[in-house]
Amino acid sequence: MSKWLMSAAFAAALAAPAAADGGGKPPAPPKPAAGAAAAPDALPHTLAALRSRWEIKGHEKVRLPELVARLEESHGLKVVLNREQLKANGVDNPDAAEVSVSDELVGVRVSVALAQVLAQVNAAYLVRRDGIEVVPNPVSLQLARRDEPNAPDQPELLPPLVSAVIRGRTLADAVAELAEDADATVVVSPAAAAAPDTAVNARLLNVPLPVALDQLACQADLVVVRRGGTYTLTTRDHAAQLRKDETATLRHHQDLEDIRQGYRPLIAAAAEEKADQPKKKPKKKAKADE
Repeated sequence: MSKWLMSAAFAAALAAPAAADGGGKPPAPPKPAAGAAAAPDALPHTLAALRSRWEIKGHEKVRLPELVARLEESHGLKVVLNREQLKANGVDNPDAAEVSVSDELVGVRVSVALAQVLAQVNAAYLVRRDGIEVVPNPVSLQLARRDEPNAPDQPELLPPLVSAVIRGRTLADAVAELAEDADATVVVSPAAAAAPDTAVNARLLNVPLPVALDQLACQADLVVVRRGGTYTLTTRDHAAQLRKDETATLRHHQDLEDIRQGYRPLIAAAAEEKADQPKKKPKKKAKADE
């Protein structure tokens, strides 16, 4: 009996590990410790740094790595150079590329000043979760064109890229922040009476301004109407009326142009006929009697 009990115990001991590991399957990954905090989101800090005022002084040329170090020291802004993309777009040696820094930039928004400085080497920056990435200008322009394939090639005519973290803020406040970041004119129409107080949420990274505004507007059941260089958030009915008025104005201008085009041949023919007529000699004045 004792030998049988010992054999059964030995068999159970051998079977225990197999049961514990699920029949030969790899062990499940360890669960995170209870109460462990997730890594903090650095994006709000990055955006706050970009909205702060430029503090880097000097009238000199600095290399890109030195500029990166100064940005981190002065503004706590983590910057990464995408060297491979820069090399592929004409910056042969990104670590030796130089840009001019001027005291005239002091007090200007970091986002604006940095864009001007990087433009000297045909570069721009993109906002990332933990900082910003310096990329060639064509990469940034490609993002600006992604929702407007027929957009013009001139960079100054493309919509600016915006980034923001918006949590439970009113539509009016969120729109005002984007307008300030993009240096754009954005209006919430009085036709949308209660919409400005609507709470909105969004996490936007390198999004063309019209798309960002549309994402906020739809949360308040509004639409965005773009007229010239301005953006209007309004109700669907009001937007339809605005588009109707704009179409009528364009049609009126086209009708006027058609009228001009119709009269031009008549004006040209009259001018030609007048040119063919012989010029009359001026009559000589009779001499006064002496």
